Amino acid sequence: AKGQADVATVRSAIMNERQTQLIKGITTFIPTLSNSPGKLFTGDGNRTLMLYGVSSGEWKRVSPRKSYADSYEYKVGSSINTFDYNAINGIFECTSGNECSQLTQ
Repeated sequence: AKGQADVATVRSAIMNERQTQLIKGITTFIPTLSNSPGKLFTGDGNRTLMLYGVSSGEWKRVSPRKSYADSYEYKVGSSINTFDYNAINGIFECTSGNECSQLTQ
């Protein structure tokens, strides 16, 4: 349940940040979701995604798997699920792991 809530919160924050930028005339999605290893999903330092972010714990930022994405791992028990953020289209999706379908419901 916590993982589902985290994913939904991150996705909602991406859309809220996008709407805020569109009002300002900026049409790009936030380029990166985190710039700090301690608090994830706070934004890129110039644009705020989530005010308080998510404490690392089950979440871990990892090297991007694609040149245009941030990548994160979410651990459920011993299972690691990978999420990629695409800064071109704003999609934050689970791309591998046994719990992807449960985490993204």
